[in-house]
Amino acid sequence: GYINSYESSCSVGEVASADFDLTVYGNIGKLNAETRSYAAIIPEVAIAANIVLTTPFGSTNAIESYSFSLGLDREAVHKVGAMMIPSEFVTSTPVVGKISFEAIVNDFESEKLRDAICAGFSGDLSIELNTCSGTKIRKFTLNNAKKTENSLSAGIGDNMSLSISYEAYYDSITGAMSSIFDAS
Repeated sequence: GYINSYESSCSVGEVASADFDLTVYGNIGKLNAETRSYAAIIPEVAIAANIVLTTPFGSTNAIESYSFSLGLDREAVHKVGAMMIPSEFVTSTPVVGKISFEAIVNDFESEKLRDAICAGFSGDLSIELNTCSGTKIRKFTLNNAKKTENSLSAGIGDNMSLSISYEAYYDSITGAMSSIFDAS
């Protein structure tokens, strides 16, 4: 089987999600009566301090939500007489990683915030989701990310909120995986 895409998202007041899309060619295998036991995972509801954005111009825990996606487009290469089972798979490049997030601006103290919004920030950034005790649940890092869209909104009596999206492009799946997913 091959993973076609991976997505993760979380908002304050929710439990983080992680989803993937899988394509299987040929036989899936045999189901059996094997018994497995797993440790119980107690989901933790995110609070504002659990989601941390880190950029070259500062970091904040005023993130209200994030969404991460990684597309892994592959093309099957078929051989004549191979009975519809591909002989190999070629990963389409570039591999694209995307992060978008919403943050409360009044808590995001940075002199360069306006520059990041207006000038088209390009650099490394990461989103980290932690437990209340500070243990890392997951972290995604985009190297040389480029801003693709942004918006600011505010109302009388409301906090100013920033929505912003970034993309990063990788030459190979190996390069993307080693850069994006934190192994520690």
